[in-house]
Amino acid sequence: MKKLMTVTLVMLFVFGLLAGTALAENNENPAAPAVANELLREAGESNRYGSGRDGGNYIRDVAHEMGSHDEDEKNTDFHGVEKYNQEAYKAAVAAFLVEQGADVEVPDPDEEEPTPEVDPGTVLNMDTEETYDDIQSAADDAEAGNTLYVGEGTYDGFRLDEALTIIGLDNVTVNSSYVEGEPRPNGIFVNTSGEVTVENITFTRGEIELDDYPQGILTSGAYDPALDISGNEFADLHMGVYFNPGASGTITENSFTDINHAAIGIDSDAGVEIAYNTITNASIGLQIFGENVTYHHNTFENVETEVDDQS
Repeated sequence: MKKLMTVTLVMLFVFGLLAGTALAENNENPAAPAVANELLREAGESNRYGSGRDGGNYIRDVAHEMGSHDEDEKNTDFHGVEKYNQEAYKAAVAAFLVEQGADVEVPDPDEEEPTPEVDPGTVLNMDTEETYDDIQSAADDAEAGNTLYVGEGTYDGFRLDEALTIIGLDNVTVNSSYVEGEPRPNGIFVNTSGEVTVENITFTRGEIELDDYPQGILTSGAYDPALDISGNEFADLHMGVYFNPGASGTITENSFTDINHAAIGIDSDAGVEIAYNTITNASIGLQIFGENVTYHHNTFENVETEVDDQS
């Protein structure tokens, strides 16, 4: 009996350690056991339930529910909900914990903040309620953590020196432009650490020639941002998205069309997930130089080299 108890305690320690490690290593998209651990901690619930030999452990149950997946996918879903869909993924884990008897709150993934009304050609800082005529001015005045809503229209590329959320409303186009600190034209030059989110924007080259190497989103190698790039379109560019060393995050549910070189390039070991993107008419779909890059469920059409993995 004493030996059994010792083994059980060691197993519980290992499950808790794995959950904590997963959460620490990937705060953006933790795996199900780490999500469960956080939910239980927030609710003041123990990982352990029941008593004696028949007792259970919620973290162990969640890990068991994840089951075995294809090695390339690295357990990216829980009960059919993909990890990149963070709120829905968390809700799926919470619902399972409730079924097992845990007293945790199940978040509503459909509960969203109402979208503000923004006039075409203007940018609204949701936090300060200030309105601007271009994205660069709005970004320059913003503080880390602010959200910018971009009204319908066409805008110049810009340099991002703060960790912001930038969301396009209706039809928003950003043309690659020469921005301060970068010799090549970009839609966004990310020159900051912290969390950056970019959603629902079309990036294209505008008046820039392809020989000038226009890019959609480029990160500076001097900073370590965590980016969430989702629901955007990248078209008629030299390169769509490029992560320099230090950058981490997710690139999901975007479309890349008519890309002269690589749709997505990753030269970072910080941890990047590339999923559910559609890449059409490109020389290279994914060009991977860095370690710790996961890619799955991407669609390629008329792409000369779908994945160039040199990691």
